[in-house]
Amino acid sequence: MNRKLLYTLLWGFLLMLLFNGCRTNDETIKNERQIQGSEYSSKTLWNEDEKYIKNVIKIYNQYKETVSKSTQIKGEPFWDYAMTMGQFNESYLEVPVVNQEKVVQILRVIRKGSQVYFGSNSAEKASLDFFQQLIFGKYTKIKAEEERKGKVNSGGGATAYGEVVCTTRKISMWYPDNNNNPDGSGHWESKYETKCEWVEKEKVDTIDPCVGPECVGGGGLPEGGNPGFPYPDEANKIDIEQLKDFPCAYSLALQLTNENIGGDLARLLKDTFGANERVNISFVTSDNKFLGETVTGGFRFTGDANNFNGTVYLNKDRLSNATQDFLLSTMYHEVLHGYLNYERSRIGETEFNNRYPAMESYDVKLGDGTTMKKFLFIGTDQNHNRMGPFINGIKQAVLNFDPSYPPYRAEALAMGGIIAENSLPPGHRGISSHEADGSTAALGKRCSN
Repeated sequence: MNRKLLYTLLWGFLLMLLFNGCRTNDETIKNERQIQGSEYSSKTLWNEDEKYIKNVIKIYNQYKETVSKSTQIKGEPFWDYAMTMGQFNESYLEVPVVNQEKVVQILRVIRKGSQVYFGSNSAEKASLDFFQQLIFGKYTKIKAEEERKGKVNSGGGATAYGEVVCTTRKISMWYPDNNNNPDGSGHWESKYETKCEWVEKEKVDTIDPCVGPECVGGGGLPEGGNPGFPYPDEANKIDIEQLKDFPCAYSLALQLTNENIGGDLARLLKDTFGANERVNISFVTSDNKFLGETVTGGFRFTGDANNFNGTVYLNKDRLSNATQDFLLSTMYHEVLHGYLNYERSRIGETEFNNRYPAMESYDVKLGDGTTMKKFLFIGTDQNHNRMGPFINGIKQAVLNFDPSYPPYRAEALAMGGIIAENSLPPGHRGISSHEADGSTAALGKRCSN
């Protein structure tokens, strides 16, 4: 009887401990989630790439089970304290993982093109302590910030076309000597964060030279066998609203996004170059004063390694007499010139020349004193190592717009803006100039404005 009573009391005591432990753990998790909130709201001391952070949160929530297994997450990611370390090109972030009010891991998320990869590290004490104080430290604050800019030699990676510029930021944080007595004595510790960027000498555009698994150590990276996850894609955008004062060009620009005539620029770039970048292009009207009397159009690109953004300029003065067939092909050509210049800046001059050996470039001086780079394929190979899809796409767009136009002339227009005149088939030479001038030898449709 006494033994039975003892067992009953013992199990009752253990059950009370179990319930108390569960309640304590549940309360801890609840408190931790209250600290970071239900909706993302950055609580770091710096500006962050919030667009990237929000997209990564969506990916994490969608593939949570797979990510947790591959990175062996041991707690709750505190997204409000995610840091992109000065990067604003949707490429990199670190987020602390918290278990019972202690930072136990750093989750790293790296973007490579259209894929993102999750990795984790629980061994870097400095990073763990940094986030611990940032989230839970009563006296965490910035004592001083200073930036030191300098140029470093990147060794074999440097070329004559740019330089690596590094910015170092000093962050000082207060650490109490006794965590149980935060109002007592303590000491300051400093941390330095360095961000390096490749800066082109010829332009202000910068392409980050090191975004991806090869830049950062730690587990959970692609070479470790963990899967990548698709990054949310944004719709390609082609803006033609600023062409409304050039009605002929405006109506033709509508063809550029019409898949039925094979004019989808993003698709043509992908088919020709394997491009996965998002396309964001604006078409605007220009004139002789800006582009020069002999230039029909131009392109300036902006963006980064994952985005092909830019502006197409159409010379209304030069194109006022051109046929619609020529004008349509010119729009495609200018986008192609812009993309080639983008590729050249992204991969570097040496690699670009290796990929496109049958190509030469030249500079066009603009009315504001700046220069614009254009490209011509030379030699006798009309496909020129992958140009076939783009040439055929332009040709088909012209023929679908004007079915009565002779196919060989449509092919001549497709080649004319990107292949040197002396490299064209003899029967194609001179056709583009006739259509550009709207001469009596032109066979294309005339503009009515």
